[in-house]
Amino acid sequence: MKSLIRLMFLMIMLFPVASGAGEYQKDVDYFRAKIEKIEKTRRTAQSQPYLETVFSLRLLSGPEKGSIQKVTFRGDENVPDYVKYREGDTIFVGQNTIITDDGSDRYLSMHDVDNTFGLVTLAAIFLAALFLVGRGRGILSLFGLSFTVLLIFFVFIPLTLKGYPPLLSVLLISIAAIGVTIPLITGLGKKTLTAIAGASAGVFVSMAFSVAFGWTMHLSGIVTDELLTLFYTTSTNINLRDIALSGMILSALGAVMDVSISISSAINEFYVVHPGVDSRTAFRSAIEVGRDNLGSMVNTLIMAYVGGALSLILIIYLRFDSRMPMSMIFSHNEILVEVLRSFVGCMGMLVSVPVTAAVGVWLNHGRREAS
Repeated sequence: MKSLIRLMFLMIMLFPVASGAGEYQKDVDYFRAKIEKIEKTRRTAQSQPYLETVFSLRLLSGPEKGSIQKVTFRGDENVPDYVKYREGDTIFVGQNTIITDDGSDRYLSMHDVDNTFGLVTLAAIFLAALFLVGRGRGILSLFGLSFTVLLIFFVFIPLTLKGYPPLLSVLLISIAAIGVTIPLITGLGKKTLTAIAGASAGVFVSMAFSVAFGWTMHLSGIVTDELLTLFYTTSTNINLRDIALSGMILSALGAVMDVSISISSAINEFYVVHPGVDSRTAFRSAIEVGRDNLGSMVNTLIMAYVGGALSLILIIYLRFDSRMPMSMIFSHNEILVEVLRSFVGCMGMLVSVPVTAAVGVWLNHGRREAS
């Protein structure tokens, strides 16, 4: 218990250290607005026809709340109907002021549709189902998840933007998340120590494999427009490869904790039911439970990654020529990241199984001998 309190205190102390790292800020004010009218007109400029779309927006917040603002777009719409704005939609708009030679000019940009109601509804349904099925344990697991999310947003990301090594930061928050989340789910005791040991071993192995293969295979990371903008507009030297490797470790964290908790609980119950069992039999039984758990977890992990990268798979199918070697396709950076992500997560789980089993048997066998 004292170790847990110290760990939480350490992480709380890191919050002010990591804060204030957001140097990449735009001077934009954001408000909500409702689309009152959409007017489309075919026009011609320099003998070239084009479509002009005028959006009439009624501001729902901000200093000019209630006023009608107009935003004009020129050009044909090359997007599907289901992603187009509709009359009556509530959207987010950004407003910034550009200083020109003859004064100032206000610029209004349209952003995503406001889905606050849908998000609140989803959260309410999830919380209700979590409480009905998981009761107190379900709520405690939600606290653990919230703590991990806070670590990512208020420790890992600010430290990374301040120039600290992303891999060191992600290792720190992963161990902290394990040390807080698992006790919230399983309580305090040998079962908890067993799960923490197994999950920590899985995280260290995941990091070792991600770093080793990420560096030797010349991984460059997921290069998006946003990351490139951040890369060029901040004074911090952001390593996109290390960001990608850190994402692999975070992706493996949940699965590794899941497997470790399952095996530690099985070992604990096994010793409760069979208090006189010898260590070798207990270890074999724990490994057998781990094998069954791995069979489902590996499949779940791989399919989750495939589902998340489905749009990338479609691009691959359309972009690559059938005459290309298979190794060339899998060497493409975006595909390589997903392959390594799956490999790292699976290796973390594979290592956490025997480590959790061994630590659980050792702790429970020692308790039996002491009694």
